[in-house]
Amino acid sequence: MGESIQSAVPKVIDECIASGILTDFLKREKAEVTAMSIYEYDEEWHLANVREEARREERERAEAEINDLKKELEALKEAGSVPAPIYHYDEDKHLENVRKEAREEGLAAGREEERANTLREQARADSFEKLCEKYREKFGELS
Repeated sequence: MGESIQSAVPKVIDECIASGILTDFLKREKAEVTAMSIYEYDEEWHLANVREEARREERERAEAEINDLKKELEALKEAGSVPAPIYHYDEDKHLENVRKEAREEGLAAGREEERANTLREQARADSFEKLCEKYREKFGELS
């Protein structure tokens, strides 16, 4: 009977490292490669979470910036030193612009993360296929 995948994958990774196959990558990413090889990776779910996190962070940053600006404006009003054009401040338009900027930054961050993940996934897929090949050669098919 064959070895379980949970024990075989780390052995194959160690053999690849010892053989000089993707040594730097596998040393650096061993835990992740092992987990990805054993457990199913849901890329769509992961990317959705990365994008949502980027949006949430940008919203929080924008809201904090808006609150700071409101406080500054109130302090200037109380001190009587607000220039006339500031009185015509359109908060709704400003909020719309800040949200649009945050959304664009979040989307850009999500796209960049997606590109990085695609490259990592390609490297993992190539590595995993090599690992599987080596595993099959040494241990036979999984039962």
